[in-house]
Amino acid sequence: MKLFQFLKTKKKKVIFLDNVKVIKSSNRKRTITLRVKNGFPEILCPLHTKEEILKSFINSKNEWLSKKVANQAKEIKKIKALNTDYLLFKGKRFKIISIAKVRDTKIRKGIISLSEKKFNQDKKKLTTKYLEHKAVVYLNARVKQISAEIKINYDRLKIRRYKRIWGCCVNQKIINLNWKLIMLPTGVINYIIIHELCHVIEPNHSKNFWGLVRKFDPKFESKKKWLKTNGSYIIQF
Repeated sequence: MKLFQFLKTKKKKVIFLDNVKVIKSSNRKRTITLRVKNGFPEILCPLHTKEEILKSFINSKNEWLSKKVANQAKEIKKIKALNTDYLLFKGKRFKIISIAKVRDTKIRKGIISLSEKKFNQDKKKLTTKYLEHKAVVYLNARVKQISAEIKINYDRLKIRRYKRIWGCCVNQKIINLNWKLIMLPTGVINYIIIHELCHVIEPNHSKNFWGLVRKFDPKFESKKKWLKTNGSYIIQF
């Protein structure tokens, strides 16, 4: 492996080993961490980590690294397609088209129609505004219904804009949900709502908490798996 670039700052050094970016920091004392960020591999390590140790570490992780880079490349491709070619609404794909006679955004029969006049100005802004409106109406009604069904009360529901989480429960009574839930399949939406409502009773992810989730959603594990596989690119919309 050949070292081909080197940058130095007061408390940080950045080197590149065979296209792997290595960030050496004085703030990191012991651990070496490998990750893939925006499609590119990175290593975080202590400031004085020897090059031969890093080379050995990279070699030991080559197979994992290749898979991770390939998977993230697929996610990036999906994100770009989601922004331009199609949208997801309750887990179903809707092709984005423009129609001259359409004034407002409409969705039906596998197609989301945008005004041709506004289409080339800001497609994502138009579709986001439409989906957010749908999310507020749908999630408020759905949380209210599920709360009544499982007999767990909450004080307030807030629809938020998050890029990392699907929801959270604040002070065990206030439920916050990501508007992007509207893009997920309805079963997955239900699971996340149940998950947050269960936090009203159990504020952590203890054994009791997961037992409560299972009581109200016996097949929740399959929905967790779906989120792990598909959620990371949707939440970045």
